[in-house]
Order: sequence, then C-alpha cells, then structure tokens
Amino acid sequence: MSQNLPHDPLLTNEPLRPSRPPAPSRVIIFVCWMLILAIVGLEVWANIERSKGVADSQPDNPALSSVAHCIVGARALTASANKGDQADPTAPLVSQLESAARSPDDRIKFVIIAEEVESAAQANAKLDELIDSPHLPTKVRADLDILKMVYKDGPSAISQNQRQRLLEDQGWFGQVALNFGVSDQSASRIKMLADAKRALLAFTFGIAGGIGGLVIGFALIVLAIVLSATGRLTLLFRQALPDTVFLEVFAVYLTGFVLLSLLLHFLVKSPGLGWTLVLTLILPIAVSWPVLRGKTWEQTRMELGWHTGQGIFREIGCGIIGYIAALPLLAVMLLITLQLMRLSGAAPTHPVEGFLNGSTAEIVLVYFIACAWAPVFEESMFRGALFNHLRARHGWWISAGVVGLLFAAVHPQGWTTIPVLGGIGMVLCALREWRGSLIASMAAHALNNGTVITLFVLTSR
Repeated sequence: MSQNLPHDPLLTNEPLRPSRPPAPSRVIIFVCWMLILAIVGLEVWANIERSKGVADSQPDNPALSSVAHCIVGARALTASANKGDQADPTAPLVSQLESAARSPDDRIKFVIIAEEVESAAQANAKLDELIDSPHLPTKVRADLDILKMVYKDGPSAISQNQRQRLLEDQGWFGQVALNFGVSDQSASRIKMLADAKRALLAFTFGIAGGIGGLVIGFALIVLAIVLSATGRLTLLFRQALPDTVFLEVFAVYLTGFVLLSLLLHFLVKSPGLGWTLVLTLILPIAVSWPVLRGKTWEQTRMELGWHTGQGIFREIGCGIIGYIAALPLLAVMLLITLQLMRLSGAAPTHPVEGFLNGSTAEIVLVYFIACAWAPVFEESMFRGALFNHLRARHGWWISAGVVGLLFAAVHPQGWTTIPVLGGIGMVLCALREWRGSLIASMAAHALNNGTVITLFVLTSR
C-alpha cells in the first residue's frame, strides 16, 4: 500500500472531495444494484445446490473429525476408570457426533468411533444398521465389509490390501479401526491416540481462549462506551460526497469474479484450490475503475481505505483489539447459527474442507488464501468500495447491515451461517468506521480466518 502524504485528510479531518462535482445517476445506481442482487442471488442458489450434493459426495467433514478426535482423546485419558466391558464415560458424546454425520462416509466414521468408545453390543448394532441401509455407494459398502471383519475377528483377519484401502478411504478413522482391540503399547495405537490427545488439548485451549476473549471483550466494550461518552473515541472514517463510482467498482468486482470463475471452470476441468489465485486479476481492474471515471489515484486510495492510517502496526493492533472487543457479539451470532442448524438439520460446508486433511502444501495454501488473499480482496471490495458508497448516503447501521448481509450471502457455508458471518461483516465495518484505513479490518479478518483454520487443523488431522 502507498504511504500517506504529509498532509493527509484522514489525519486532519478534512473532507474527501472529488476533483469534480459528483453527478449521481439514479439509472446507474439502479443498474448496479440489480446486477449486484442478481449475482448474489445466483451465488446463494449455487450454494444451496452445492450443499444438496455434499451429503452424498463430501469425503471430508472436519467438524465431525474434530469431535471424533476429542472423544477418542478423552476416552484415552479416562480409560483407567473403565472396568471390563463397561461403556466408556465419554460414550454419551457419541450422540453429538452422530448429529454431525451427514453422508454415508460420515456414518462409517461415526460407527468406527462408536466401536472404539461404546459397548460391543451398542456399537455392533449401529454397524449392522448401517450395513442394512439401502442405496449405499459401492465404495462405502466395500469399506463396511472390511470393518465387519475387523470388528468380528480382529484387524489381523483382513489382508494388507484391505488395510491399505481402509487407510486411504478413512484416513485417521481407518487407523482407529485397525487399532481396535490392539494393545495400548503398540506403536500404531500410540500414534493414533497421540493425535486424538493433541486434538483434545487444542480444543481445550481453544475453549479456554474463547472464554478469556469474551471476558476481555466485555471489558473492551465498557472501555469503548466510556471513551465514546467522554468524547475521547475518535472515528477516523471520512464520508465522501455522494457519487456512483464505488458502487460501480463493487458491481465490476462481482461481475468480473463470476465471469472469470466461469471461464476458469470452462478451461480447466475441476480446478484446484491454487487456481483461485487467478481471480486476483479482478482486483487491479476493480480498483482502477475510479481512475478511469475521473478520480485521482490519491482520492481513490483514500476513499477505498488503502492507506496506512496512523501507522501500519498501530492499525494492525487496533484491528486485533477491535476483533476481541466484538467476541461477545459474535458469540451471540454463533449461538443463533447453531440454533438454526439444529432446527433445520442443515450443516455448514465450505469447499476448502477437503484440503484441511490434505498435504502440508495444501494447508499452507489454505492459510495463504484465507489469511492474506481473502482479507485484502474482500476488505477492499466490501469494506472499501461498497461501504464507502453506502456511508456517503446512509448512517453506519444501514451501511454496515447491508454490507454484512451481502458479505454473508456470497460465502459458501450456507444460509444457517448468515447470522455469524453477517456479524463478522458488521464488525469489520465498525473497524473501517473507527480507523478509516482498511489495515485494521484486514488484520481482524486474517485473525478470524487463521484462528478457525488452526483449530480445525489441530483437531481434525
């Protein structure tokens, strides 16, 4: 990003004035909003259609894997309390795991964990029920046949090829199955249990960190209220005079994103995660639009939020502090999302889920896209262009609400996550209002994504 000039209107509270009088056009506004709403509606429809196929085709379910790791880890730590064939104290958690099992492949994983922690009679009943299910995919039925031999005669009853197939199809869950009834002193079972204990430890620290963050967040909210009441909380966002340029920027961004995505899928069969970076080509086109429409580059970057504010490190720190302060609000939004999931039976999904259990290179790429690429890309367009356009005409609540809703709607996790994703979108708008610079919202965006991915990686592999 460019450095601020010595005489920066952001720091002097001077209004940002365009080089020529604005000429808002209702026709342009109408066309842009119709285009934006059509694309967002198309994206929502595509996400709904994609989610319908996930139940039968999604091979990896990090949420289920995380819960399963924690159950086995807790069982390993409490194993000394068990006697004979008594059900494990952690067995009640299996019912929670069952609710996360979406697909036939998920239900195989659920049965494997049930065999590990429940009594033999209970677990075998679940296995037989799954085997008797109609319309199972061929691959699933073949894995079930292998598991039936494992739980009847022990892991030694299957061939090496069958062992390899189970590991390839079921990953860590295959390790759990192949260590059924094996001594806790064996190297393979020690490794399997170590992975589960690590996941439980990460989950425990995550819960503790979340509770600590909520406490600090409440304290920061009180501090913000006090500072605001005493006039010591300065909002650095400067409203521009109304025009249509940045609404056009957002429409160009969405249109270009969709068209380039379609072209990419036409040219490359099943493009991998790395191909997502090709979409970066849209960013320079979108941010150049105001210059083509008559604004100077200086005006463009200031209105877009592409400046260092009161210093890069200070802005990053404010982004982190602002995100922590918002945790109580986000916790409420998360509870609403969880309630919607429970009532509807819908489970959120994301295309990157399959990469979280992939190679190290794939995980590094996920981190880069989620913690660097997406914050720069999405903050520039949602909190930069669209928020700037709306705030020139409306108050913060309307502007942040619209941006937050659209931000949540275009994400692929599904409609049940709109409350929490919309809440995150509004929090990022609040940071833009507070700091003016996008650095703070980019830092908070990266922190949110990085935290979620790290927890998934530590608890689901």
